[in-house]
Amino acid sequence: MRKSNTLTFLFFVALMGAALLLIYVRRLPAAGFGVPASGGFGNRGCGAVSAASVVWDPIHLAGAPVDFTVSDELELVENFSGSQEDGMLPEEGAEISGAQPEGAEISGAQPEEAIGAPAGPTRDSLFIGDSRTVGIWEYAGLESADFFAATGMSVFNVQEKPISVPTIGKVTLEELLSQEQYAKIYLMLGINELGYSFDEILPQYEKLVTFIQEKQPGAAVFIQANLHVTRARSQSDAYINNEAINHLNGALSELAAGKGAFYLDANPVFDDGNGELSSEKSEDNVHLYAKYYVEWGQWILQETAAKLGEGA
Repeated sequence: MRKSNTLTFLFFVALMGAALLLIYVRRLPAAGFGVPASGGFGNRGCGAVSAASVVWDPIHLAGAPVDFTVSDELELVENFSGSQEDGMLPEEGAEISGAQPEGAEISGAQPEEAIGAPAGPTRDSLFIGDSRTVGIWEYAGLESADFFAATGMSVFNVQEKPISVPTIGKVTLEELLSQEQYAKIYLMLGINELGYSFDEILPQYEKLVTFIQEKQPGAAVFIQANLHVTRARSQSDAYINNEAINHLNGALSELAAGKGAFYLDANPVFDDGNGELSSEKSEDNVHLYAKYYVEWGQWILQETAAKLGEGA
């Protein structure tokens, strides 16, 4: 009887020890160094993310807390995470980040199904631009086009650092234009530059257009108007507002005419009755929901065909 009691006691002690050990182990940090495995910033329902890929979203500078977005493509953070520290933004500048439309994270990486896609209407086309062009890249279905685009891109940094272009590699804009030949080149920049004076923006924009035309003399260049923001955003932001966007777009229209380029303005497609981006078509007051990028892509093809007198 005494032996049986002793064994029961030892079994009880062992069971308690195992329970305490389990509790201790489960309290250890998930990533081993006190950093949650999810990255600690949340992913807004967009799947796993990396803590190292957090980028600034200074688009919220005017009267609202600075937000963050997460990108699965670390190279974009290295290339275009513009900040006042590296001189890529003016002191008062505001930069648009690639806020995700309709719960889908925008990164600078082309969808896997687009890589190696068969030739299509845009097989000879190049799109250059910021986060809105990244949205066209990921959601418009123009898989056969090339995209030199990244969150935070502007006329001040577009030629500075290389970007990973699927099927081509990591190249600077000059390298890309030197080794590839395009029939159509679409350029949409300017929203990130609105913190600068127009006396700085426009000469730099003209230099960029001249550079592209010299590198690709046979290409038709399309300067795209910057999309409006919603009324709520426009009324709350001292820099990124529709009055400034209209001013810039007017200057870009004149630039296109003076440089022999085409001008495309998709704002009537997505504006409300007041000439502002429809709040029903944007989650963050700046970027379109994913489904509207498809409409935008088809509109670009139709307008291109009309201006060039060819089938889309």
